[in-house]
Amino acid sequence: MVPALSSVWRARLALWRRWPAVRALDAVAVCLSTAPALSVTAVRHTSSPTAVLVWLLSVPLAMLVVHHLTLRLTRHGPAHAKWTLSALAAVCYLPVIVVGPSWGASAGLLAACALSALPWRRSVPLVLAILAVDLAVSLLVFQQSAVVTGYGTLQLLLTSGVLAALAWTVGITIELNQLRAELVSTAVLRERLRMSRDLHDLLGRGLAAIVLKTELARRYHERGYDTETVDELDQIAAVAAQCGDDLRALVTGYRNLSLESEIDVGLELLEEAGIDCHVRVDAHAVPDHVQDTLAWVVREGVTNVLKHSRATTCRLTAEHVGPRVVVTVENDGIELPRPRGIDGDGRVNAPWSSPHGVPIGGAPGGNGLRGLHERVAASGGEVSTRVGPEGTWTLQASMPVTDDPALTEEVTA
Repeated sequence: MVPALSSVWRARLALWRRWPAVRALDAVAVCLSTAPALSVTAVRHTSSPTAVLVWLLSVPLAMLVVHHLTLRLTRHGPAHAKWTLSALAAVCYLPVIVVGPSWGASAGLLAACALSALPWRRSVPLVLAILAVDLAVSLLVFQQSAVVTGYGTLQLLLTSGVLAALAWTVGITIELNQLRAELVSTAVLRERLRMSRDLHDLLGRGLAAIVLKTELARRYHERGYDTETVDELDQIAAVAAQCGDDLRALVTGYRNLSLESEIDVGLELLEEAGIDCHVRVDAHAVPDHVQDTLAWVVREGVTNVLKHSRATTCRLTAEHVGPRVVVTVENDGIELPRPRGIDGDGRVNAPWSSPHGVPIGGAPGGNGLRGLHERVAASGGEVSTRVGPEGTWTLQASMPVTDDPALTEEVTA
């Protein structure tokens, strides 16, 4: 019990330090906790020992009221409240035996704490029970008049309702501020993911092209082809400048790709790498609203061909298949898997995965394909990859032909 209360008060102290609303609520609760002592003092003279006793009782009364008003905000359930509410009930009712009905004003604080600390299905019956006890004590025990009893009942209802509503408002305010902070953190995380994904997609092909052209320039130079060497170096500079432009576009958040230009640049790079290309693109197959997304598919596919295969042929198609547009990049030159077991030299084979980091029959594991999946899925499309029996690799993306969100959901379903 004591460790539980200790953890509650540590959490509550953190709330008190962080949120001014909690400090204001505590101030109101402490002021209202002095109302029973003021009521007793008004009836009995301040020099009375009983008056001194009730002022001392105001201290645990205030502590218990403050404890219950924000109990939910400390993330501790009502299981911790039954003992502390029992203690609060004792502080509220036992002094009535000594000081009389003047201490009865504390019943409103007990009802407010019940409403704040317990769920509605438990707090409402408890408040009704408190109200019934207050009426019974006033009418039957002290035999007060109907006017005095009615005034006490109204005071109980107003005190409990206003204080519980204030505690609820403070709690909602804190939760909204916490939710706002979480939304900001989520937005920052989403932006970081976008930056990392776009950085990989934008620079991946450019760096692969630089490596390819640098190797070509080196071979031309070794063979004494100075003109060709200079041409390749000029192209390397152009690719590096384009990478710089892409980075600046990435920082500003505006980067629209053209499917046609991505196909043209991809074909140029593949042909320079000695890869035979076959392209079949239906000019009317790709609507404008999916051009950018499918351009990323082509870029990622060409990058994978250059970086992760020994391809000799590559096929690129874009066509209508039912209500969807399908873009396919297929290449050969993929090493087929070896069965797990013992090599000829006695070493154990490791489980095979494709050069793209994708195990056969599994989900893409590379950063590029993972980012491509997220990008296409955000537009209502799908991405699939597979390794063929003859060492072929196929990357395929399909997108709905409509840009109507309702129709997109229907097509996707």
